Amino acid sequence: MNATIMGAGTVVSREQLSDLATPTSTRTHVPVAHSHVVDRLHSHLTLAGYSVDKQKYLLANDANRMFGAMDLTTRLGNGVGLSIGIQNSHDKKLKVRFLLGGRVWVCSNLDFSAEHVFSIAHRRNVLQNMERALSEAVGRLGNYAYKRASQIRSMQQIEVSDKQHDHIACCGLRQGVITSREMKTVLDRSEEIGFHGRTAWATYNAFTRALGHRFGEDATANSAAAGADRTLKLNNLFANDSLLRN
Repeated sequence: MNATIMGAGTVVSREQLSDLATPTSTRTHVPVAHSHVVDRLHSHLTLAGYSVDKQKYLLANDANRMFGAMDLTTRLGNGVGLSIGIQNSHDKKLKVRFLLGGRVWVCSNLDFSAEHVFSIAHRRNVLQNMERALSEAVGRLGNYAYKRASQIRSMQQIEVSDKQHDHIACCGLRQGVITSREMKTVLDRSEEIGFHGRTAWATYNAFTRALGHRFGEDATANSAAAGADRTLKLNNLFANDSLLRN
């Protein structure tokens, strides 16, 4: 999955979310059923013409906290698609959150990372505010997909020599995208060249391969937080067009 959910908790299906009880509202806190949050997101996506390819849900803290990750069928490039993360809680520790991007990290230690984040407090108008946030969030997907797909196409067209690739890897090391331990993985882009040629996209995928080895599906919550931070640094690194072209 492009969207990644990590940390301590119990993995459940979407259907199992409907079996969970929702606490009674108070004057200052209005809990929202985990299943309702997920169902409303699915409804907005369907109305906008999007389809879910894969989805995963995790419950933590006695099912008071729910974390979800979805990959949509919309493709941005080879191996990259639109992803959405979800957070909700019944214990006043988390707002309702929807996270959008091409690579989304959602973690049960309350850390998250994505290109766009929409948060809704559990107050009196939480359901109405959630609907507005969902409309805005899903409405932004098309524009984000267009921009990100354009960035990917640009990287696919930029030729990167071995010397340039090594320089970008060194910059990634200095900027904290990778560690010295992962440097060897990035420097060896032979696997990526076979699929993408000697391009900036191949170099980008060499980085994501190194991060994928380090922060896989079985990683801990703490490492997920680090992985999210390094993914942001990776995107910032490759946003520097002059670095890729020199």
